[in-house]
Formats: sequence, C-alpha cells, structure tokens
Amino acid sequence: MAADGRHDRILTPWHNFWKTPELVLTSGDGSIRDVNAGFAIRCKSGVRFDTARKTIPAATILVDAPCYHYGYVMSDAEMWEKITSWGHAHQVNAQKWFRLKWLGWTPAHSYLHPVTPLFWPKAVRFPGRQPAFASSFMNPSQETAPLGFADFLENMLADRATDVRIVARKLLRRSTV
Repeated sequence: MAADGRHDRILTPWHNFWKTPELVLTSGDGSIRDVNAGFAIRCKSGVRFDTARKTIPAATILVDAPCYHYGYVMSDAEMWEKITSWGHAHQVNAQKWFRLKWLGWTPAHSYLHPVTPLFWPKAVRFPGRQPAFASSFMNPSQETAPLGFADFLENMLADRATDVRIVARKLLRRSTV
C-alpha cells in the first residue's frame, strides 16, 4: 500500500455517523457508505494540500477497509464548538445550521451537511454492527427539540431551495451533453 512507495494518499470507505452511532448519514447517491477524503497522507517533498483534505500530487489507493467516522456524534455543546471553530466555520451560518439542522433535527430533515448540504441528504438508522468501542460514543440522553413554526418554515424553504439547485444542476448537465 503506501509503504510500496507508489501511493501518497490512502482512501477508505467510511460510514459517517449523525448524533449517535445508531444513525448514519446518506451520501448524494443514497448510499450509507462513502469514500473519505484521505485516511492517511505520506508527508514527503512535493506533496502539499490543495484544499482542506486533498493533496497535490497524490498518487492514491483505495483500501477496502471501512472506517467509522464519529465526527458528528457529540453533545450539543461539542457540536457548537466544532462548527464555530473548525476550518470551515467561515463557510457556514453556524447559528442557523445549529438551530435548524442540529437542535431541531428529526428523521424527516434533509440536507444536513453544514457547508455542502447535498453531500448528506438525510440520516437513517445504521443497519450494521458497531465496533465494540462505539458504545463509549452512545449518547442516549441526547434529545431533539421540535422546531417552532417559524424555524420549521425556514428549514423547509432552505430545503426546497436546495431541491431547486439539484434540479437546475441536472438540467444543466443534460443541456451540455
């Protein structure tokens, strides 16, 4: 793999969990299994980050060993800290996302990714088994607060705007083919 000297970046399939290891995010194609941006990167001369997680140049190999990503399995306070201090904080309206998508989340909610909503259309019950260590991430006390009417309407309008962007992209792709 990376030790062979031919690969600078290792990718793996992953499951991205939401609020609890019992819920997993779907990707744009509806799958609960996606490919991460880079599980391991060889630090050597000539390899540099082009964006937050992608390197240039990066001879890449995909290793079929699923990872379990618990980056969104946390308390409300931890999530607030994450979205207001992480590398993409300047790209998201943290207060709005936190209020509508995180605190007000229900299984009916759509477009959960804070920066690129199309990446995570929804969260569903994870059908697989968790590794033994996942029990330490279980947070049964985490509750959701139903959205008030104004927040419900704001969330619904934001989701419909994302629907329009999806349709527009599909139409644009068809017209250029």
